Amino acid sequence: MKLCPNTKGYPTVVLSTGTGHHQRRFLVHRLMAAAFFGPSDMDVRHLDDVPDNNVLTNLEYGNQSLNEYDKIRNGNHHQVRKTHCPYGHPYSPENTYTQSRGRGRGCKECRRRRSAEYYKARKAVR
Repeated sequence: MKLCPNTKGYPTVVLSTGTGHHQRRFLVHRLMAAAFFGPSDMDVRHLDDVPDNNVLTNLEYGNQSLNEYDKIRNGNHHQVRKTHCPYGHPYSPENTYTQSRGRGRGCKECRRRRSAEYYKARKAVR
């Protein structure tokens, strides 16, 4: 069978009924998971985040949250690759805090500046 990658790089294969009139494209990793792990409505995760690595030891059922954790662990998440805040301050351990409700990380220098400006403006109003 000929494997053809889709636009995201995941290999696909075209399967048809015996008559050949009804063709449908399937993702190879979904077929492998269904065949070896059993059918499921959950997402199929690539543990190493490589779309064309469809080895059984690299595939696992999971949800979107686990898939995002895989991206973070493998260093492929867009937020992990950021080294500086939008204002150019480095994301070093001394200058970084974790934002509440899972909104990521923040820059302590920017927070100090915003706080100082806020209290300065508040004092000027009085």
